[in-house]
Amino acid sequence: MNNRENNVQSQSNGDISYHEAVPLIISISEQHKDYIENNQLTQWLKNQILIQYGLLLPDFIINYSAELEPYKVIILVNEVKSAEFHIIFQSYRVLNKTNEFGQLGLKNQTTQKQGEIYYWVQQEEKNKLEPLDYLFASDISEFYCYFSQVITRNISEFFGIQETKDLLDQLERKYPELLKECYRHVSIQRITEVLQRLLQEQISIRNIKIILGGLVQWGPKEKDPIMLVEQVRTLLARYITASFIFQQKLHVLIVSAELEEIIRQGIRQTSAGSFLNLEPAQLDLVQDRLLVAIKENYTTPKIVT
Repeated sequence: MNNRENNVQSQSNGDISYHEAVPLIISISEQHKDYIENNQLTQWLKNQILIQYGLLLPDFIINYSAELEPYKVIILVNEVKSAEFHIIFQSYRVLNKTNEFGQLGLKNQTTQKQGEIYYWVQQEEKNKLEPLDYLFASDISEFYCYFSQVITRNISEFFGIQETKDLLDQLERKYPELLKECYRHVSIQRITEVLQRLLQEQISIRNIKIILGGLVQWGPKEKDPIMLVEQVRTLLARYITASFIFQQKLHVLIVSAELEEIIRQGIRQTSAGSFLNLEPAQLDLVQDRLLVAIKENYTTPKIVT
């Protein structure tokens, strides 16, 4: 019996019991079970998401499969496959592989993502490479990177009106006047949309007092939810910048005037809000320019205009 069939089960008295879909399932090869459980991965992931984004995840399941490839990980959101990736557990991924890396003769394993080869080494090789200024990401941190992307990309599945109301009910005891003013100007639906959009952009909502203050300030003036989020994002600028600093540096891509003009001309205003509409040739140009710039930098850059 599969997960969908398990959602409705017959009880001994003949009644039907309804069960909601499991919000999150992670499938991993059973050969890593001891390693995953010793690292308490489930609780660690929930704690990291809470610390980084201010989002309290529901309980989820790790399914250990005898049929899954050793390094393959599959994540299901509400029992529908959302992501598949490869992690070489108990190893470190080399972040800044150079042309000389292959000539060092070190033992390594590889995975691929979108045609790009990732190199993984174990602790012994890592110790040899560190004096050569190589940078590494642990298996667990790589796992979290993929995991957090799945969560933020599917944020509406985990954080909706009910979760927003639960959060605001907790805050009401601490900021009663702020919540009263916020409800006067902004509906719970718009508050939810603003929080969802911030989380989709991997922006923390832990600075909720600033976010609510921005909604009180700009809610009566901005009817377009995208522009309302933009005003809130501006208030969070210092915190957003700090969260993307790597080795005391902020890596950015500066968009040229040409690309900025293409993007600006492609913005369309409708009664439902703003959206970007580019011609296929323009879209290819923008994507190609960004991909070239990103590949030249091993860190994850942020785009500013």
